[in-house]
Amino acid sequence: MGSLPRGQGKLEDSLSRQALQRLTQNSSLDAAVADVHLAIEAAVEKLEIKQSIFARLGELAPPHAILTTNSSTLSSSHIAEASGRADQVTNMHFSTGTGHEVR
Repeated sequence: MGSLPRGQGKLEDSLSRQALQRLTQNSSLDAAVADVHLAIEAAVEKLEIKQSIFARLGELAPPHAILTTNSSTLSSSHIAEASGRADQVTNMHFSTGTGHEVR
């Protein structure tokens, strides 16, 4: 994917407001992932914490949901195994580049 031409990297104010209105906050993981298609985890870089989160995501997120870690230092496969559906886990960290495989 290429970069945007100069000056075209911002949303118009009306589109920005619409996007913000679609964001929700929730203190309950159960409710937060009940209807998601994509869940992105961005917790501290501690394997045990991420595995705990992915175990819960594996139980709570819909069967079709893609579960994503934002880890930059931990093995994605060790995180994915905890979910019980490793084939639906990916890593979306900004520094992993394109074509990154779960290892």
